[in-house]
Amino acid sequence: MLDRLQLETFGAVIGQGRFEDAARARRISHGAVSQRIRARDEGLSTVSLFREIPVVPTQMGEIQLGYVKELRLLELEMMQRVRPTGSP
Repeated sequence: MLDRLQLETFGAVIGQGRFEDAARARRISHGAVSQRIRARDEGLSTVSLFREIPVVPTQMGEIQLGYVKELRLLELEMMQRVRPTGSP
């Protein structure tokens, strides 16, 4: 099972382009961002990004990023169905 926090952190790093900016956006430390990326890479036995500025996903990272985007869309769809327009 994939860790959602690790996936969202990965998405934030790619989206922000830098570990520091992703840390600020997620309201966590730079070290926590780095640890989550490292743990996910180790868990999947892959390297997901090139640590350049801006950060660039590897081919495997692109695949993972696609799933991050799909998860976000699924979550949005579920929330729209659970909380129809006009609901608090």
